[in-house]
Amino acid sequence: MRSSVLRSLANCNNRAVLERLNKACPQVPLDPSAAAAAAAAGGDPGGRPTPPSVGGPPPPSPYVLLPGAAELIAAAQDPKNLCRMEPTWHPWF
Repeated sequence: MRSSVLRSLANCNNRAVLERLNKACPQVPLDPSAAAAAAAAGGDPGGRPTPPSVGGPPPPSPYVLLPGAAELIAAAQDPKNLCRMEPTWHPWF
């Protein structure tokens, strides 16, 4: 696969993971400086992260994440994990 195709798949995976995290834990509190940075970046100033737009770059992400969420997002963005199996084999996703 070409790098541009993998990049678009990684962005879609990243958006889907952030949307699921947002549904599972919609009120992740931010520290005051991160809330100000999120508001400046166009996020919700109330402390709720917003997923990136389709095809856009990932957010600057000063968000406080639950344990393991950073690893999950990093794995979703890693191109080496995209071509191993079809997405339908993930019953939990």
